[in-house]
Amino acid sequence: MTRTEKNKLKKIVDFYNENGFDYTTEEIGQAVGITKKTLFNRYGSKKNMELKAIALFQEQLVERMEAKIILCNNSVESIILLMDEIYTISKKSPFFFL
Repeated sequence: MTRTEKNKLKKIVDFYNENGFDYTTEEIGQAVGITKKTLFNRYGSKKNMELKAIALFQEQLVERMEAKIILCNNSVESIILLMDEIYTISKKSPFFFL
C-alpha cells in the first residue's frame, strides 16, 4: 500500500471513528475527498473498504500496544497498560468496539 493510499484509508478510519458505519460510499467519499467511483475502483465494495479500514485500525492499535509493552518492567504492568490503552481507544473510537 502506498503512502497516499494509506493516508486516504486513515481518513476513512477517522470518518468511521467520528460517524460510525451507517453511511453511503458517496457520503464517505465526500467526507474524505474521494469520489464514489475511486472508492469502488480502489476497494471493490463498501464492505471491502470497511474491512480494510478495520484492518488498518487494528494494525495501528497493535503498534501502539507494542510500543507500550516495550516500556513495561513486568507482565502485570504490561496488562495494566494494555487495558488502559484499550479503554482509551474505545472512548476515542467507539464504532470499532461495537
